[in-house]
Amino acid sequence: MKTKLLLASILIMIGNICFAQDSLVQQKDISDLLSKKKKSNSSKQEDTLVVRKFYLSVLPIPGYSPALGFVLGGGASANILLGDRKTTNLSSALANITVT
Repeated sequence: MKTKLLLASILIMIGNICFAQDSLVQQKDISDLLSKKKKSNSSKQEDTLVVRKFYLSVLPIPGYSPALGFVLGGGASANILLGDRKTTNLSSALANITVT
């Protein structure tokens, strides 16, 4: 029990000192990989988040479990930036509905 508590404490402390990447790199989408086309604009892309714009992503949730059988549903992620992107984090909400 003590080793599990120690391991959990170490993981929490390591998570607090990790940072995301600062540099922007050229991105490739799945359509770029399938068509093998290279974008003519090889410069770095800029962050295009707009203040007070509502961003929504919706995805299907298929699945299977031996106890419940087939699972079908949908999930949604909603995000909005409410201030200057350099000093403000994204506000986000997640929701999902599944039917077994």
